[in-house]
Amino acid sequence: MISDASAAMKMHDDEADIDTELVGRLVAAQFPRLAGLPVTPFRSTGTVNAIYRLGDHLYARLPRVSRWARDLETESHWLPRLAPGLSLQVPEAVDMGRPGGGYPWSWAIYRWIDGQPYADELIADERQAARDLAGFVTGLRRADTAGAPRAGRRPLRELDAPTRAAIESAGDDIDRDAVTSAWDRARGVALHQAVMLIPYYRETNPGMAALGRRTVGQVLADLRARGGGAAGPGPSARSRW
Repeated sequence: MISDASAAMKMHDDEADIDTELVGRLVAAQFPRLAGLPVTPFRSTGTVNAIYRLGDHLYARLPRVSRWARDLETESHWLPRLAPGLSLQVPEAVDMGRPGGGYPWSWAIYRWIDGQPYADELIADERQAARDLAGFVTGLRRADTAGAPRAGRRPLRELDAPTRAAIESAGDDIDRDAVTSAWDRARGVALHQAVMLIPYYRETNPGMAALGRRTVGQVLADLRARGGGAAGPGPSARSRW
């Protein structure tokens, strides 16, 4: 657990003011049966929602910015439909909260899932971890998603300029020449997401920035294993897409 001041550090310019006092007011006003539970900030690598433990078995998730405010409503509909076909446990919504008490959007209460975020040192068998992840993804691919919202991914050609800017902004956190070469060899989606994380979350969410650096390292290792170098001939990322 961490201090409320640390949990309240904002990651985004347009982020709502969220702290323990606010969460306590919302819970007490909308779910009186839970009003006696201690409210404790929980710092994760997540960037979309602020998370607060409610006692030992529940937690509250509050969207940080308006553009993600409706995601919890989508989850409340789709998670129960997806869960039976998945090999790993997924969040279970208990209650949906309403705007109020100075907070402008819907929020939600979930059952707590014991565990730890992924870390290399926690994995004794990476091959088994990969099989477990593959089984989960296979379950997702088999699910009936008729009527589901679109993922909203943008074409890579639209991401070229911000990705190259993020590579420069990452500074010495990464090998910029090698990363640029990998971006020109169409390792697009993984690299775009990873390098955007590094400069954006370097100070406000070090764990997320570390995940970005790890992904970049894995992409570069794959490039080297396939015979790629830090630079080479070939069409640019922009001309390929």
